This record gives sequence, structure tokens and C-alpha cells, in this order.
Amino acid sequence: MPRCPRLRLLLTAWLIALTAAAGAAAHGDPPSHYLETEQLYPAFADRPSQTLELKLLGHLQAAEERGYPIKVALVANEEDLVDNPGMLRNPQRYAEFVGTELGPNLRAPVLVVTSSGFGVSGRQVDGRVPLAGVEIPQRANGDTLARAAIVAVRRLARAGGHPLPANVPPAEVLRASSVSSADGLGLNLWLIVGLFAIVFVPSVVLFEIWTRTSRRHDQPA
Repeated sequence: MPRCPRLRLLLTAWLIALTAAAGAAAHGDPPSHYLETEQLYPAFADRPSQTLELKLLGHLQAAEERGYPIKVALVANEEDLVDNPGMLRNPQRYAEFVGTELGPNLRAPVLVVTSSGFGVSGRQVDGRVPLAGVEIPQRANGDTLARAAIVAVRRLARAGGHPLPANVPPAEVLRASSVSSADGLGLNLWLIVGLFAIVFVPSVVLFEIWTRTSRRHDQPA
């Protein structure tokens, strides 16, 4: 136990800050956080090929240009749902959860695509009707989910009164935030830097204080 009261105080404050930061990093639903700023959560646990992801993004951009900004979460397995793994088998319930997390500013549906089927929530359309008959294999991978999502986006847009053209070009490039799987897990560069600063910098300072305090106590009177 540190013998210096000031050192004990610093150590206690550091431990509290570290615990709070770790809790903040671990809390939250990755797809929900991702969709706050992006149109597509691309199943980082089993991501589609770049060709299919760009094709899906092209459809989402086309829908947005027509005033119907659909958001899509591709959920491959439990690794995409670190806080809610059981939701994988209940896509409709999960879609409603995501819609609630995103709040009242949604102007179009939120579409969830898993190997268990589709879930749709949000505004302006009942997804059960336009998506009837669209099948998803039980062992669907990222590519399969992306293909199913393209069909679903087209049907939702048409049902919502914003039909897409027959030929939709793929997006030209993946957005930078879509390339990082760390972002998909609800982390970002600033959070990583902040956690590093909380852990490393105070450790160096505490070690220096401890060393100097020990030296003073060890010196003969």
C-alpha cells in the first residue's frame, strides 16, 4: 500500500477513471451506434465482398437521393451483436430496438438482415408486406445477406413511394468510416487515444511519484 497520502489519492482517482472509460467503451450496441452516422452496418463479423457492399451502398444512396434514406444493418452472427446476441434469431425485435436507439429523426425504415430473416422498423412502411417471399438461407454469409438486402431495399423503397430505377450504379468508393472494423465495433480513433492516455500516462506519473517517494523514505535521517 502506498505510504504517501497524495499518492494514494492519485492512484484512487486513476482507477476510477480507468473503470469509467472501460465501461464506456464496452457499453452500447455496435450496429445502432454505427447507423447513427452511416447508411450501412456491413456485418463486420462476416463482411460482404467489396463489390457487393458497393452495390448495396449504391442502392442506399439512390434511395436517399429520392428522399427515402433507408438504413441497413447486416448481422452475420453473434459477434456483430456483442450486447444482444440473442437478437440474432429475432430480427424484427432487433430492428425495433435499433429504431428506438436511432430516435425520432428517422425519415425511412431501418432494415435488419440476418440468417433468421428480415426485421423492419422506423417510419412510413410495414416491411412485412413488401418483403414477403424473400428467402435467406440459414447459413447465410456476408455476401448472401448483402444480396438479400439489395432486394429488400428495392421493395421497401417502392412500397414507401420512392421506387428505384431498374439499373442502380454501385457506390464509387467505400467511405473511410466504413473501412474500419474498429468503428463498426463502436470504437474510434479518439476513443483509442483517450484510453491509451488514461492508462499509460498516469501509470508513468504514478511510477515516477512512487519512485521518488520510496527514495525519500529509504534515505537515512
